[in-house]
Amino acid sequence: MGEVKKEVFFFSYGSSFQIKWIMADKRKDPRVIFKKQVVVNNLLGATGLDLSKSGIYIHTGRHFIKGSVVNVSLPLGSTTLELKARVQHSKPGVGMGLEFLNITGEQKQLLFDFIKMHKDDAVPEKSDERQKVLIVDLNEATRRVYRSNLVLEGFTVFEAGSNSSARDIIEREKIDAVVYMSGADEAELFSVIRQKPELKGMPILVVSAKSTPGAPEAAVKAGATEFMVKMFTSPAKLAERIKSRLK
Repeated sequence: MGEVKKEVFFFSYGSSFQIKWIMADKRKDPRVIFKKQVVVNNLLGATGLDLSKSGIYIHTGRHFIKGSVVNVSLPLGSTTLELKARVQHSKPGVGMGLEFLNITGEQKQLLFDFIKMHKDDAVPEKSDERQKVLIVDLNEATRRVYRSNLVLEGFTVFEAGSNSSARDIIEREKIDAVVYMSGADEAELFSVIRQKPELKGMPILVVSAKSTPGAPEAAVKAGATEFMVKMFTSPAKLAERIKSRLK
């Protein structure tokens, strides 16, 4: 195994105190929860997930190629840092990791102070072990709205625009819960899920535009765990119900 490269910076803190800034394994730097709006390339809005001295993890519907360099506007209290960052990796349904580039001593100091101030919001060591939720909906814009909130609530989110895509994801990934919003035949998909012994108890939450009296009973009969009317189900409420079902 090759030697891990380290880069060490020294800078002043007050008159006589020096802080050693060490960057080795980037994702092993102390991280704090950072649920703030970040702007990428002066145009694209993204939501921060966690922040370390060496980089940030963000959620955005836009895909960036690994290795590409972007501009990031990072709000830290009353200050906004304008930084360059390199895309280190991207994980579908979660977000992408950015490594800060060419940061100045002043910017390092601001990052250090912010992380120190928010140390009580540190990200748990096993935070990457996220529960996986699959959203099935014909409408991409609707999926994106609910996905964004679920990611912020700590889930890994997969999307399917059809039952066949949903089946492929279920075969490939260990899904913990399904959110079914619209599709060609919900009974067909639910039957496929319930036929698998390991998925018989998996929560299936139907979020439907239908509010007719027989809709909830029909969904449960088809194999759903819970039925909710879309008009009354905000992204936050959906996240709350999924968490309750997965306890």
